[in-house]
Amino acid sequence: MNQEIWKPVRGYKELYEVSSRGRVRTIRPRGTCNGGSLPRNREGILSDARSTDGYRLVALYSSDGKRRMHRVHVLVLEAFVGPRPTRMMAGHLNAVRDDNRVENLRWLTNCENVSQRTKDGNTASGEGHGRAKLTEIQVHEIRSLRGAVTQKDLAHRFGVSKTSICFIQSGRNWPHVKQ
Repeated sequence: MNQEIWKPVRGYKELYEVSSRGRVRTIRPRGTCNGGSLPRNREGILSDARSTDGYRLVALYSSDGKRRMHRVHVLVLEAFVGPRPTRMMAGHLNAVRDDNRVENLRWLTNCENVSQRTKDGNTASGEGHGRAKLTEIQVHEIRSLRGAVTQKDLAHRFGVSKTSICFIQSGRNWPHVKQ
């Protein structure tokens, strides 16, 4: 197993460190930050929480006592790789959102991140998408009626827009449903 390496947290240099394994610790003695009430174990490791979208979060206090929540994977990348490049986001290579080891993280463009999530099966699509109005059976029916019924009539029948019907029939929407 790789040795755990600790580096200062960007913006909190004198207060916190983040490790190559994705742990965060305070480096100030107990009682000097937030009145000594930081949730941590004997080694100063901070407790973390899970965000609603599955990422690990830690609360960090600035020297003036202001609390701010941070995503651990971003702290790891900023400490070990460097500041976030313009228009980039932090991504997990193995698609496990709470695996914050430095070797599992990298800066990605939005397009790369979406592509990675789609490849890993972490993108909701079709009936699994929370706002889907149609089922795969309905998509098959819409495609089978191409040319036999107007898009306007299909839109009315299925309660979607004419544009949605057009995109379904062309394969732009619901591309995973084969004709």
